Amino acid sequence: MISTQFQKVLNILSVKKSKYIILIIIVFHLIGCASIDISKLPDNERNIIDYTQQMIKRVSFAGDAALKSLFGKEKVDTYKDYTYFAARFGSKNGHMAVHKEFNRLCKQKKGKIYQTACIANNDELKVIYYYELFESYNKYTNSNTSMLLKLYIPKNIGSMVYLNKIRTLGYKIQIDIAKKNQDALEKQAARDKEIKQMSNVGTKVCKPKLSYISGWVEGAANGKIQIRLYLENKIIWDSPHNWRICG
Repeated sequence: MISTQFQKVLNILSVKKSKYIILIIIVFHLIGCASIDISKLPDNERNIIDYTQQMIKRVSFAGDAALKSLFGKEKVDTYKDYTYFAARFGSKNGHMAVHKEFNRLCKQKKGKIYQTACIANNDELKVIYYYELFESYNKYTNSNTSMLLKLYIPKNIGSMVYLNKIRTLGYKIQIDIAKKNQDALEKQAARDKEIKQMSNVGTKVCKPKLSYISGWVEGAANGKIQIRLYLENKIIWDSPHNWRICG
């Protein structure tokens, strides 16, 4: 029969073992334990991933390689619309170094950086790559040292997914700019038409954002309109640009 003291020791070891197993499972979940063969990827995708792997070595802590060998390799997967690369590494203030490295890579690819996306200079609809960088605060080093990098290399149609991501952040493509210009022209045309209509006698006009100030047009001359104010029952002359048709 096992003694009570010995049983307590076994229970403690069992709890510690469970904690270690959970920790390893979490790490494998975040990083991934299986990857495809990078050498089989298209040249452009392989080149970007190779650069990223070397970049991680440059920005990582000196002892971080030992942790990678313990917990597994970086994760690489390829899908219909994109190829995915993920890696966790330690680097004090490494986010600045990572952004700088990716800016350099984008220039090599003859692209332009917007936020965390690299867009082709000769094709504004093509996203060369898009990345996300997550940081964890380390209370022992008093800095953001643990980083998770997720890199997406879109295939043809997949570019629109990441293009739309950065468009929500403010990035404008020619289609957006053209639409904005067209909207502005239409708005101005509607305003010009409204100002012209305010010259018609009997039109009810209101002050923009002050609709309680209103009146009726009784005449027009020299680019101004004659208005009989409703509340004060007095007549004024003013520019139609300072009024709107009520409604």
